[in-house]
Amino acid sequence: MGLSRLNRLTKSDNFAKIKKSKRCRKFLSGGFVFYICPNGKNVSYLAVVCSSKLGDACKRNRLKRLVHEVFRLNNARFLQNADIIVIPQKEVMPLVNYRYIEKYFLEAFQKARFLKI
Repeated sequence: MGLSRLNRLTKSDNFAKIKKSKRCRKFLSGGFVFYICPNGKNVSYLAVVCSSKLGDACKRNRLKRLVHEVFRLNNARFLQNADIIVIPQKEVMPLVNYRYIEKYFLEAFQKARFLKI
């Protein structure tokens, strides 16, 4: 089904604001870097930033689709809405599958205390 366009962060100015925000927290989990910033709005936003160093477009887009799907299916479990930036590292690419991404995505949200158990 995919992630709605309404739930995506798309502008690079938004990325810079989120990373510089004092309320934003950075987490490393399973080869992913997560920036999680509470936004006080009625909806959570997600951005996946993939460098071309990760592989060809097909592989990068598959990784993005899987992260979007994990976000979409677990969005109801968040305690509050947030702006989220996910940056996968190179070592993740050989391990890409839904379960792996879900495990570390939810682990980061538990560390941030954003997830209902």
